[in-house]
Formats: sequence, C-alpha cells, structure tokens
Amino acid sequence: MNEKYEVEFSLQANKFLSKIDKSLRKKIIRKIEWLAKNCEIINHQPLQYEFKDYFKLKLGKIRIIYKIFLQRKVILIAYIDFRDSIYKIHSF
Repeated sequence: MNEKYEVEFSLQANKFLSKIDKSLRKKIIRKIEWLAKNCEIINHQPLQYEFKDYFKLKLGKIRIIYKIFLQRKVILIAYIDFRDSIYKIHSF
C-alpha cells in the first residue's frame, strides 16, 4: 500500500494559487493530491540541466515543478505557472 506524501508549497506556488480563479485552483490542488497519493508508483518527468533534481507535472497549459524528498516523504511544490512562463525562470 502506498503511503501518502506530505506536500509543502513555496512562496511562489502559494502566490500563483492565490491569483488564479477558484475552479483552476481546485484542479491544481486535486492534481497535487493525486501526486502525493501516488508518488511512489508513478513515472516522474525529470527536468534537465541545472534543474535535474526537479520534476514536472502537466495540467493543460499549467506546469507544476516539484522536488521529492524521499527520506522525509515530502513533495515540495517549488513553482507553478503557465507553460509559456515557467521555463523562463532561472531558479526555483
């Protein structure tokens, strides 16, 4: 049986969630809850280069960038944004 991971949000992720409409926010939260519940069994999509320790989760045009701390069973939601904007940043 899979153990649900705890989820932590960065300031940027919280800020993004506070700016979007309620229905989109609910979809994102449901996707993150799914990730936390299935973290040990899904195939994570890794990022490359300087972001190699991070993974991405797609939800339409939204990208959720996260890092997994296996020993603590924590997922850090580092960054959430629209696909057009998310890869223009240089650090999470």
